[in-house]
Amino acid sequence: MSQPNPITVSITRTAKPGCEEAFEQACMKFVQRSFTLPGQLGVHIMRPAPGSNSREYGIIRKFNDREPS
Repeated sequence: MSQPNPITVSITRTAKPGCEEAFEQACMKFVQRSFTLPGQLGVHIMRPAPGSNSREYGIIRKFNDREPS
């Protein structure tokens, strides 16, 4: 039996000006869908710091391994 070899994927996305609320809603749908996928170990969304002018989001996903399930 082979040992699990988890993989972590980091993604950054920038919401378009004025579209932050729609982007947040899309992120929540993305997170909910992610939990239904085989091999998915977790997903984290990092939002811009409150009060900052940044619209950049970080998305971290962790999977069992590189192979699609």
